[in-house]
Amino acid sequence: MIGLLVSAMLFLPQGNTLQAQLAIPSDLHPEYAPEGWAELHPDEAGTKAEDKFGSDAINWIIADIIVVLLQLAGVLAIFFIIYSGFTYVRAFGQEETIQSAKKGLTWAILGLCLVILSYAIVQAIIRITLSV
Repeated sequence: MIGLLVSAMLFLPQGNTLQAQLAIPSDLHPEYAPEGWAELHPDEAGTKAEDKFGSDAINWIIADIIVVLLQLAGVLAIFFIIYSGFTYVRAFGQEETIQSAKKGLTWAILGLCLVILSYAIVQAIIRITLSV
């Protein structure tokens, strides 16, 4: 299914109509992020991306990527908590399966706590480094 979607996206026309359909409204764009290829590369006047966005743009982009990865890790930890809960319920008294489910649940909860703590630390670092 994903392969079909990716192959369909490769063969879609890249004209202005498609870009207009898929474009994000300009009021939702963050002020620090470039909007596309043309903004990252020098234009006819020789203006570079550093002149347009400053040196903080790459810091913001990296910070956004880290936050998204931490959010994905949190979703994955919650998935493993649910999976371990179902495994525990399906064990029907089999001690080996119950112990495996308990161990998985313990590690999933510890992982979720670690992700939440990491998220808080990353947010603090982002605020400190980008406010200086």
